[in-house]
Amino acid sequence: MLFLNSVPRARQQGFRQSGYFTLPMLLLCVLCGFAMMPDTASAQQSFVYLESNIGKPVNGNSIFGFRNDGSGRLTPIQGSPFRLGGSGVFDPSDVLMPTDADQQLVTDPLQQFMFAVNGGSNTVAVFTIGNNGALTAVRNSPFPSQGPNPSSLGYDPNLNIMTVVNRNTDPNQPVKRNAPNYTTFTVSSGGALVPTGNTVNLTLNSMPSQALVQPANNLVFTLEYETANITSYRLGATGTMTKVSQLGPPASGMNPLGEARHPTQNVVYVGYPTSSLVGVYTFDNSGRLTFVRTVAAGAGDCWMTVNAAGTRLYVADSGIFSISVYDITNATSPVLIQTLALSQGPRVYNVALDQNGQFLYGLGVRKLYTMQVLSDGTLQEVRTSPTPVNMPQTAGPVGIVTVQK
Repeated sequence: MLFLNSVPRARQQGFRQSGYFTLPMLLLCVLCGFAMMPDTASAQQSFVYLESNIGKPVNGNSIFGFRNDGSGRLTPIQGSPFRLGGSGVFDPSDVLMPTDADQQLVTDPLQQFMFAVNGGSNTVAVFTIGNNGALTAVRNSPFPSQGPNPSSLGYDPNLNIMTVVNRNTDPNQPVKRNAPNYTTFTVSSGGALVPTGNTVNLTLNSMPSQALVQPANNLVFTLEYETANITSYRLGATGTMTKVSQLGPPASGMNPLGEARHPTQNVVYVGYPTSSLVGVYTFDNSGRLTFVRTVAAGAGDCWMTVNAAGTRLYVADSGIFSISVYDITNATSPVLIQTLALSQGPRVYNVALDQNGQFLYGLGVRKLYTMQVLSDGTLQEVRTSPTPVNMPQTAGPVGIVTVQK
């Protein structure tokens, strides 16, 4: 009717009388016009990526990317796998040494860039993320990590600072010559990593595994498996890392691996896989940590994530091939509400929620599990899970991240 009212009255009458352009026809044209308009909601695409961590051949490391069709069925992104220009860590024994870490893949909040570790060649690769999910290496990628065996990345968008955890447990490198460290970089507008000159050196066998960032207060929470330290640092605008507090484990013999933070409250969750416990910690705005309690967990609980609403904590129980779901409506008192046994083994290495909180992904050995998140926050493995990932025996996949375009 809007279009018709814009036509002179004489011509409107002529159209109606002649039958050349009737009102029903006009309405049909309007409806067709709306149908032809792009549907931005349905045009959104959901992607998930994992790192192959190929250690041999040299410079064979890569990222595999998949598109979720909305039902949980995954298909490869065109051009996948994407070469990282470096090497992963070849660990034939698959023991708790070089590859047990988290955040090997991260993106910036706008998901323009993807960052990935090359643990065997001591570099970090950076890519732009296309609207079709394809990855394109930025100029001069990969960049030296300023330390041995980079294993985890933490990005603070408020300061534009990337923290790199150089773990130093690659059995193919002279690990006794170089101490592990935390090193910071500025991220340029083109995605390049520029060293800030700031490094925190650690003891030789500390086994650092993660740099969990809380941008609101420019904090970084780190874990060291062997020394069992949980440490908080405050990031400075120039990339300095100032230690705020450091706690040991709740009891002797407990080693931390895997951490996640609450999205709205000052709470951090830590996995203690050898003790089958999840530790709960609070922190103040300065970053000072306080231990609250532990709650029972499945065997080998390591990697974890929290939903955007801050109501569910998902933990990978790598020792029993399952995912546990906790109600964290009371953030400091997690309550176990589900343990989902996966359809196939072996253990899950890393987990990630998609950007809409509709699917949870778990990374296994050359396979990718897909679980639908139900209305109550519990999980159901989709019919097409797991998705096999074709990679050589010299690969030990690590790291998982999701993207919405």
